[in-house]
Amino acid sequence: MKRASILNIKSNKKNMQVFSSAELKIKSITAIIVLLLLANITYAQDFKKFRFGLKAAPNISWLKPGSPNFEAKKDANKPALKFSYGLMTEFALSENYSFVTGLEVTTLGGSLNFPDSAYYISGTPPDNVFILTRRTYHFQYIELPLTLKMKTNEIGYMRYFGQFGFNIGFRSKVRADDRGKFTDQNFKDAPNEVEIPESLDISKDTQLFRVALNLGAGIEYNLVGNTALVISVNYNNGFTNALKKNSGVIMDKTIPTNNVNHLPLNQKATTNYVALNVGILF
Repeated sequence: MKRASILNIKSNKKNMQVFSSAELKIKSITAIIVLLLLANITYAQDFKKFRFGLKAAPNISWLKPGSPNFEAKKDANKPALKFSYGLMTEFALSENYSFVTGLEVTTLGGSLNFPDSAYYISGTPPDNVFILTRRTYHFQYIELPLTLKMKTNEIGYMRYFGQFGFNIGFRSKVRADDRGKFTDQNFKDAPNEVEIPESLDISKDTQLFRVALNLGAGIEYNLVGNTALVISVNYNNGFTNALKKNSGVIMDKTIPTNNVNHLPLNQKATTNYVALNVGILF
């Protein structure tokens, strides 16, 4: 009996050791899982996954001619000071990478000098032929930026970042100021140039869509909590022709044979700009 009792005691001690070992393993695994969860929660709290804000951006914009009709006088194509504003939204992919989009109202401009052969009909005869020498454009687009934002870790209160992506724009309106001379159907030279101020709606002579490359660099300055002041400089390079390839209004009198059969002027120019963006992200 004593021997059986001793064997039972040894068996119980062995079972208790097994259970203690298993319990220790369970506790260890549980502790590791808790630590991992806490670490994950802490990491998730290090950055906000969604941010939004407002921005304003003065820009210097210009038209880059791509048609031989504009190339001869391209040095005289002047830039314009314009403005944009809108909503910024930022979706964090990680602490240092974000997908940035938004909705912006962007005004762009610039001037093009036309060849002496460009004209259109305006007003009533006899002197209703307007020889167009210069046109200043005033575009307005609704733009959707689609960019990747790459940020450094916080240095003091600042983060430095770079941006790369594209802008997709939809023209909402466009007007023009024209400079030129009125003459008759025989194209007799008129002595004085006149200006037609910003009253010409030329929507039918421009493209509806705009696609552009968007490159930028800037800083985020932490104000308090997740609120930050954002300042960046962005270069926006248009890919698409801003004008109708063959004008529906402007004719080219270098193409014979008579006034009626003159062909539409071939035109191509892209819109480009450099913008200073200032905004607040929440």
